[in-house]
Amino acid sequence: MNIANSLGAALGGLVIAQGLGYLAPFWLGASLGVVGCVMAAAGFAADNRSARTAKAHSQETANAA
Repeated sequence: MNIANSLGAALGGLVIAQGLGYLAPFWLGASLGVVGCVMAAAGFAADNRSARTAKAHSQETANAA
C-alpha cells in the first residue's frame, strides 16, 4: 500500500509537471483505479478456479478410495 501511495503521488506530480493541467491527476488516478479493479477481479477469478480444481481433485480422491 505504501508503494502504491507514493507511486500515485509521484505520477500525479509528473503529469502536472508535464503541463497536462490540474485535472490530469484525477484522470490518472481514475485509470489506475480501474486497472487495480481489473487486476483484483482477475486474481479473485484465478483463486476461485484453483479452489474449484482442488475441491474436484479431493472429491475424485475420496471417490476412488
